[in-house]
Amino acid sequence: MCMYSYSTAAAFLTKPGSPSVIKHTRWLGNFQSNFTFRFGSSLSSSHANEDGSGHSFPFETIRQAIEYGTRILMDYEVTEPDISALHLLSHAMNEVADNAGRGDEQFKVKFSELGSMPRRALVADESKLYLEFLERRKNHEPIQYILGEWDFMDFTLVCRKPTLCPRPETEELVEFICKDIDTNIKLFDQRTMRVLDVGCGTGAIGLAIARKYPNASVIGIDKCDKAVALSNENARLLGLSHDSYTACISTADKFHVMNDQKFHFVVSNPPYIPLNDMTALSKDVIDHEDYDALCGGTDGLDVVRDIINQLPNWLADDGGRSCWMEVDTSHPKIIEKIISNDMKVDNVIFDGYKQDFCGRDRFIKLSVLT
Repeated sequence: MCMYSYSTAAAFLTKPGSPSVIKHTRWLGNFQSNFTFRFGSSLSSSHANEDGSGHSFPFETIRQAIEYGTRILMDYEVTEPDISALHLLSHAMNEVADNAGRGDEQFKVKFSELGSMPRRALVADESKLYLEFLERRKNHEPIQYILGEWDFMDFTLVCRKPTLCPRPETEELVEFICKDIDTNIKLFDQRTMRVLDVGCGTGAIGLAIARKYPNASVIGIDKCDKAVALSNENARLLGLSHDSYTACISTADKFHVMNDQKFHFVVSNPPYIPLNDMTALSKDVIDHEDYDALCGGTDGLDVVRDIINQLPNWLADDGGRSCWMEVDTSHPKIIEKIISNDMKVDNVIFDGYKQDFCGRDRFIKLSVLT
């Protein structure tokens, strides 16, 4: 499924083959092989459970809870309601287990296990919390914020409002820059490879690079203090040292480095949505995620221009000297023209662009000549 050029935060299964999507696809396939949804069925009062005060819930078992949640979310036109219901129920069950002191992995209800226990009765606390999560999802709050985490590549990130939620397209951006790094990897056999991530958000891109290359030193910058704090938190949770990854508050146009601290590669998923296109975003995105991390100004290129201007100052002479960016689908040809005819930034060249998994022009590569 490909929606508007900027995917919604709830698009779980949009990129076949990515590590995080393979995980969710396997889970969903296992679940669906074990029971079939019955959206049209009604739940009688005999199927309701009660809490200690006699309050009744409109479902009793896992099967009924998923059917109920899916129908509710469908009524509110929530993206991928069945998958949302699955995630929210397993999360509610695990939260209750944590609160009861049963938070060890052996007691966790894995997403993939729900399909094997459709008749398992829910306790009142699980039902109550599940309904609270459904209420938040009805308002199109991103599932990542409700769960408090999400998978990216082969690891899990803490996610919090208003920082942008990890998206499958950005996994492709990581794959492209990693291929570029691999081509130049012999340059860094005996020394540190320095990478700059502009607009780090949760830290997803930079952390993926830091995890893959032990000799890398990744710096993330973001204008949002909450994003910087979150990316550093994710680095600690992933066991990365301060030398491997650190983030700081800065904008692209104000970020300067000493000559001996220049970078070998730059990567960015900057704000790139043109102003007039912001109204086309889904409620999951526009009502909850950071506006400034989405909108790139009138033509969507405000931060992109800043990055282009800074590349000669950021990139060292003894490295890959390249920059990969995720941009709006209208941008690659515009950026090529800007670099060739308008901006004429010293030694910056347009190396080309790549399409995303939906066949849209999405990723650009720029280089700086020595």
